[in-house]
Amino acid sequence: MNFKIRTCWPLVTSLFIYWAAVAILVFLATGMNGGHFVYPLDDTYIHMSIAKSTATSGIWGVTPYAFTSSTSSPFWTFLLAVTYLVFGIHDSAALILALICGSLLIGAIYVTLARYLKSPGRIFLSLLILIFVTPLPSLTFTGMEHVLHILLFTVFLFLAIPLLLARNKPTFKEAQSTLIVAPFLVVTRYESLFLAFVICAILFFQRKILLSVILGAVSLFPAVIYGAWSAANGWYWLPNSVLLKGHRPHLSLSVSSILNQFGGGALDVIEANPHILLLVIFSLLVILRYPPRENRGQNDIRWAHIVFLGCVLLHMQFAGMGWFFRYDAYLVFMGLALVAISVNELLPESWIGILKEKGLLAAGVLTLFVVVVGIPFYNRASVALEITPWASKNIYEQQYQMASFLRRYYPDGRVAANDIGAITYFTNIRLVDLVGLGTMETAKWRLNQSLTTQRVDLLTQRRGVSLALVYDSWFTAPNGRSSLPPSWVKVAEWKITHNVVCGGDTVSIFATSAQGVEALKGNLRKFASEMPSDVQQAGPYLQAPNQ
Repeated sequence: MNFKIRTCWPLVTSLFIYWAAVAILVFLATGMNGGHFVYPLDDTYIHMSIAKSTATSGIWGVTPYAFTSSTSSPFWTFLLAVTYLVFGIHDSAALILALICGSLLIGAIYVTLARYLKSPGRIFLSLLILIFVTPLPSLTFTGMEHVLHILLFTVFLFLAIPLLLARNKPTFKEAQSTLIVAPFLVVTRYESLFLAFVICAILFFQRKILLSVILGAVSLFPAVIYGAWSAANGWYWLPNSVLLKGHRPHLSLSVSSILNQFGGGALDVIEANPHILLLVIFSLLVILRYPPRENRGQNDIRWAHIVFLGCVLLHMQFAGMGWFFRYDAYLVFMGLALVAISVNELLPESWIGILKEKGLLAAGVLTLFVVVVGIPFYNRASVALEITPWASKNIYEQQYQMASFLRRYYPDGRVAANDIGAITYFTNIRLVDLVGLGTMETAKWRLNQSLTTQRVDLLTQRRGVSLALVYDSWFTAPNGRSSLPPSWVKVAEWKITHNVVCGGDTVSIFATSAQGVEALKGNLRKFASEMPSDVQQAGPYLQAPNQ
């Protein structure tokens, strides 16, 4: 027993540090929010609203009235819906699910690191870097699918590497673990297509064609089933969030456009993000350091770096970086894990060993190099810890207040909006989503670049929308022309300070007709005293009724 504790202390200690970091972030955010537990992203509430509708009414949609394909992670939303069915609807369920996935991820990477790193100290240091640079505490607090995505990506990659190393065609028994994990990859995050594609392509060129085809088919099957279900309900095969937020190729015969579409775009994104650039350079150096046909222990790491580079290039070309450290987190985690494993092969067991073997100057130069190279990763970790509580405060002061206002005065009203998570989770409104995640008409118009004032006006009139809560800036062209109907009357503006995560710092509230202005003013006036003091309120509703 003592032996197990001594050898497993890096895992146990890392788990406690991870749990403590998440708890501290939640505690700080809740304190800043007047005791209210609020996630640091509105997107979390999109998952929660779909899960709630599914659990309570059997409708997969952001509202309980109709199907919508609004989730970027069908599997995560499904898990959340099952949790609601079994345990009831609780705001903290998404956080608990993410915390469980994070704990499993730390356990999985510990087992992997322990295969290559014999020093418990190095394992512990590697785990700490992975936890805070990824950054797992912040991602866990979002209550979204990203931690599960990293877990599945990590497990799938290290299960697939032996298949790439096998000299003969792997048997079904040898491939079954990989085939079991594969179906969950793509429906957790569609970026997992990049990993499945790279692995299947390598297997194909190794003439393991049957396995390549089967693995590709198994990986795609659940996503195809979901797509067919979505299409049968009148939506796209891919979720609207994937189509609206992803990079779509723009066909042009210019040289620059052609280069951009065939990898140039990826190189530009990599160059603009030092932490990704450093991981790419390191992987290239390792691949050159370990040529093919070396011993198996080195060759498996070489293959892992090759797969990692393929995923980076595809991701940066077609998905990009996003915000709040989410979209590139799986690449950062895997890249750093491969750095930890590879550095173990190149350096002595300790700095003392370097001093003895190379001398003080070499140790000093290496230390300086590590510090300089580590700056982008330190910045990522520190900024994540710093802004996460503020992000929660932003959502509390903006989306949560919007939801509270609607729940009080328009609980089943007809509302137009551009941030749809909290307002659909906390209410039973009938929604027109002007961005397109939850409304198919606006999604088509945005994808076709044909969203016009007239179309917005006709749609909202047809749906009986009485008020709108939007960012003006999202609907204002560079020439200052607004795509919002001129008949709408702006009644209020709510402005937050220290915005780190919201799409805009000011939400504008409109009555969609002159007849609804006075009623909306009255409701806003009554709600004004309940708003957080840090929110700056402006608009005609603040004037006395007789003015």
